[in-house]
Amino acid sequence: MSASLAREMLRHRIDRRGPAGRRALNERIPWPDVVAPPPPKRPMDWERLQLVEKIVDEIVAEHHPHLARAKIVVLGKPKASKRGGKMNVAKASKAAAALNALVKDEIGEVHYQIAIGLDGLDKLSPKQRRIVLDHELMHFAGQDEAGKWVLVGHDVEAFTAEIRRHGAWTLELEIFCREAQQLALPLSA
Repeated sequence: MSASLAREMLRHRIDRRGPAGRRALNERIPWPDVVAPPPPKRPMDWERLQLVEKIVDEIVAEHHPHLARAKIVVLGKPKASKRGGKMNVAKASKAAAALNALVKDEIGEVHYQIAIGLDGLDKLSPKQRRIVLDHELMHFAGQDEAGKWVLVGHDVEAFTAEIRRHGAWTLELEIFCREAQQLALPLSA
């Protein structure tokens, strides 16, 4: 605050000009904008999706026998996360210790969890939902030799432009492209 502004404020306070003087003072003194605090964030309303867990059990029985002994919990959250500007409907992970602490007495030890954004799930057809769940289950490798539950990444990490420019330049891309060429791929699921 400048010295002249401080003197001006002090002079007006001493003058005791009454309401009209205070109003004039408020109009002349540049008060900083008052920024209201942001509204409190709504707590995330997570819920266990037991009906979706039944679909997961069906997919495990059909395509993932290595997960037959795994306890997999599906959790719904209000909004899907975004990555690179794209909606990521679901995310597979090993079960968090906090989750196990909450549910161990009720359902036993949980090995894996799938978190699903309910807003994204609502936009999918039943077939697309099964595909998303199957995709997430592919991240679950089952138990290793030491008995630990393990995750795996994607078979292929590539950009479309990379494949256009350089072709299938790695063994993983070559296998992926060969498999894709053998399939009759529909444009929409």
